[in-house]
Amino acid sequence: MSLIAIWAESQNGIIGNGDQLPWHIPSELKHFKRLTTGHSVVMGYRTALGLKNKTFANRNMILYSNHSVDSSFENFTVMNFGDILNLAKTEDVFIAGGKSTYEDFLPFADAVIRTIIAQDYDGNVPAPEFNITDEMTVERIPVQNDDEPAYVVEYIKLKEST
Repeated sequence: MSLIAIWAESQNGIIGNGDQLPWHIPSELKHFKRLTTGHSVVMGYRTALGLKNKTFANRNMILYSNHSVDSSFENFTVMNFGDILNLAKTEDVFIAGGKSTYEDFLPFADAVIRTIIAQDYDGNVPAPEFNITDEMTVERIPVQNDDEPAYVVEYIKLKEST
């Protein structure tokens, strides 16, 4: 059971523009769906708000919050930091944004799945600060599809899962 941070970033280090992705890359979205289906997906308030009350099918949608939230998040389970960490001891939990949510959970993550898109995008939400070290295990898979920007998916194991 693991806590896994997952995000896509542009080559200029952007993950969002407001509460939206600055790109539309169907194969990358399918990759996210394939990895997270059947699991819990955690996001912060602004990221969840950007979904405009849509949810991801066959996933337990969790709103990370330490206070009560209004009914506009009826499709989410509201959980605090400690409860999310405890959940990750019993199942795989994916942290899916935004920036401050990544910052809170990255020190506790077992793995990172980072997609780096080989193109610059305009946006105002920078990727989380994250550096690969010699202690980490990294697998990189380049992806190139017609009519889409190239990208590399990095599967990074940060520590041994318990």
